[in-house]
Amino acid sequence: MSASAHLRSNLAAMVAIGAGFAVWAVLSLAAGRVYDGAFMVREAWDTPVYFTVGLPVLLAGAGIAGWLRPERVWRWALLVVAGQAVAMALIHPAGSGLGLVPVAIVFIGLPLALVLTIAAIVGALISRRGWDGAILA
Repeated sequence: MSASAHLRSNLAAMVAIGAGFAVWAVLSLAAGRVYDGAFMVREAWDTPVYFTVGLPVLLAGAGIAGWLRPERVWRWALLVVAGQAVAMALIHPAGSGLGLVPVAIVFIGLPLALVLTIAAIVGALISRRGWDGAILA
């Protein structure tokens, strides 16, 4: 892999992980409220803004990553979801355990990864100006 391709891969990974982490962190903290003198965060997907603002940002992040490095684009979708999972582990409501994370990964993370893969494919198609077998390989 050339130095330029390596740099584009690293940049695409940072965009994907950063989009996932930033959406979860910003929306969770922005939706937080003060209860009994303590600041309480909410889970990002419990806010209506997650679907109107957060999801388009995630789609854009996956699409940009696919455009930057249009090979094996499925990995960018997984990195977006991984970014959200890391943020979820670090920023979650106090007193709530992480016991439902495996369920969330199966019922929310995997479908989200499929949708984000489509966005990454679109980004790759724009970058390549057409279909190439390396996009998914």
